[in-house]
Amino acid sequence: MKTILKFNSLPTSLSDKIILIIKISVISFVAMYLFGNFIPFYEGNDSYTLSTIAIYLSQNNFITSNELLEKTGRIEFIPGDWFQTIDKKNAFPGGAAGFHYLISFLYTFGNNFSLFYFSPILGILFLIVSERIATKLFDKYVGLLTLLFLSTNHLFFRASLSLGVDIIFSLFFVVGCYFLVRFFKDYSSNKILLASLFFVFATFVRINGIIFLPIEIFLVVGYFLIFKKSPITSIGNSKFFIKNQKLIKLHKKKILQIS
Repeated sequence: MKTILKFNSLPTSLSDKIILIIKISVISFVAMYLFGNFIPFYEGNDSYTLSTIAIYLSQNNFITSNELLEKTGRIEFIPGDWFQTIDKKNAFPGGAAGFHYLISFLYTFGNNFSLFYFSPILGILFLIVSERIATKLFDKYVGLLTLLFLSTNHLFFRASLSLGVDIIFSLFFVVGCYFLVRFFKDYSSNKILLASLFFVFATFVRINGIIFLPIEIFLVVGYFLIFKKSPITSIGNSKFFIKNQKLIKLHKKKILQIS
């Protein structure tokens, strides 16, 4: 994450300074809007259910029940996003266990404030990370357009104003895609490891992230295929990728001269 947020250099030209001021202004405006208009968790639907589960788990209550459920065993008396136990007298939280335990951990330290500001803070971080990724992979103008598109998207605001899994899921997914792209550019084993980790984190907070399993298989297979085909240099008993493109060109020229 540090490599994504790091600036290569401060702007020197007038146009670069103007673009930087615009980016800071957009992020600041969005931040003020999110912090001033967030939806309290008790006024939402999914956010109320998620926050209730977080409060239960923070109090070491892993199951819940009520008088009607114990007498009838009917599923109508189970709270939303809770699953019925085999004896049909209790219920336990369902959905993405990772997200439940994450917000329950935050609730333990921040109480209701952590549930209020969790999504707005992640929304601002998602804006910054998306702009940085677009700038690093393309250029400053693409980064500015990315920031403008996201800051005018109603789906982004809807996910950032109330407690939910969408914004943190998107954040992990975007960062994972960035390291995946960097891996195919730099041939660094660290990049594919980070990409896999962020894809796993995304799956951990949202159950439908299991769709990333084919991507994980593609990562592993692609890694070994590239490792076998890429030129390498030996240092002692270990082998390293040649990352410098100039060295790769020289390596190819030597092969041609020998042949």
